[in-house]
Amino acid sequence: MPTKITLSLFVAILTLPAFSQWEPDVRLSATPGSETSENNAWCIAAYQNHIHVVWTGSLLATDGILYKKSHDGGISWEEEILISEMYTFSSSPAVAINGNNIHTVWSQKVNDYNTEIFYNRSSDGGASWAGPVRLTNSNLDSQRPTLAVEGQNIFIVWEDSRDYPPNGLYPELYYKKSTDGGTNWSNDLRLTTPDQEKPGFPSVAVRGETIHLSYSKIPINIGQEIYYMRSENQGGQWSDPVRLSFNNQSGIGRYPTTATNGENVFVFWSDTRDDNGYFELYFSRSQDGGQTWGSETRLTFAGDDSFGPNVAVSDENLHLTWNEHRDGNWEIYYKNSTDNGLNWSSDTRLTQDAADSWYPSVAVDGQSVNVVWSDGRTGEWNPYFKRNPIGNPVGLEELPDQWEVFPNPASGKINILIMRPSVDIQSIEILDIYGIIRDRVNTTPCLPGKVIEFDINSLTAGVYFVRISLKNQLYVKKIMKL
Repeated sequence: MPTKITLSLFVAILTLPAFSQWEPDVRLSATPGSETSENNAWCIAAYQNHIHVVWTGSLLATDGILYKKSHDGGISWEEEILISEMYTFSSSPAVAINGNNIHTVWSQKVNDYNTEIFYNRSSDGGASWAGPVRLTNSNLDSQRPTLAVEGQNIFIVWEDSRDYPPNGLYPELYYKKSTDGGTNWSNDLRLTTPDQEKPGFPSVAVRGETIHLSYSKIPINIGQEIYYMRSENQGGQWSDPVRLSFNNQSGIGRYPTTATNGENVFVFWSDTRDDNGYFELYFSRSQDGGQTWGSETRLTFAGDDSFGPNVAVSDENLHLTWNEHRDGNWEIYYKNSTDNGLNWSSDTRLTQDAADSWYPSVAVDGQSVNVVWSDGRTGEWNPYFKRNPIGNPVGLEELPDQWEVFPNPASGKINILIMRPSVDIQSIEILDIYGIIRDRVNTTPCLPGKVIEFDINSLTAGVYFVRISLKNQLYVKKIMKL
């Protein structure tokens, strides 16, 4: 006779916090004054269980760029190292990787008048570094760089005030690239023109030959808005700017973050048009590589400031982090989508300390979602790390032929048929899209022909996962609740 598991609402309420898959916070450094980037640049990158993090830290009365890595998915970490020059004021770091090649950029003060963009790289997974290289010579501030990598191609966009001497009050956006892994660099290319009022906060993503760029600016007689432009030939030519937000002086659009998984291009930003001037998060999507754009979609309804979004994309899965003030202080929040942004999970609070938490960055690696941010809980600003090891539903090993899950899609119940004996099964669970267990059964042993039935009537429609845990193996099957 089949075993029937009925999901009680009371039991679900009790078990949701206890079975959350987000692991405890990890402090990465005790160096004081340690901060991730304020301009939404990615301070974390991950590939095949290797995680790389950069941040600004106070060293001997100056701010340098520090780097730290983990080679086991964030379980343990090596010692931090300095990758910028000593005795320099540096800020706004960004990191991107291609296999064992790690690329970093930041802004660094070179005299009393200006900052410039600097670059460093490692070709052996962070074991050694080539040394800082100055990329700009603008004589006025070059700052807030953003970075994207595709193979040997490296693309950088930043704010630059060189065109407005002597004080550099108005920035323009500039671009440069390397096609040989950072050995040689192109000349600086100006992307914006004087009629684009104060463009800033660039965010760049790349797929193949196409570069996607979002930024904020103040068009004449209009409030601050979010704009987008692209190049389909690695920066040789650029499209005209396309306006994505429509505040029309009723609000401010800032802090965009850009991502792409091919034909889909996503831009997220913070916007003050709603709720008494509080920032809330919006996004827009293009389904044709940036040629046309859908309408704006509001994502947060906290009734207090939500800003500084940072996004990571993996296939159809979007992972979004941001700063949130709904709790009386600044905390880090997260939500995700498994269908290219059509539907979203509820907001998840990642930090729980009384101090402020700022400037999150997110990276995915296989099934793992990894977040780094700045936190003041010790009385000093330090970088912290947190991960959900099964938060990204891609690359999951499908059920072998001794298991069957049906029907799929389902409405009232799903059945799990065991067609061959398995004596080392630990548990069978139903998980939602952000890794929380919604129902579970322990069943040892499992005999051939046994059917385990899960009642899913009380679950809302959407994507879920059946997870079967054996002693030395984990199988996951994606299911759809109608």
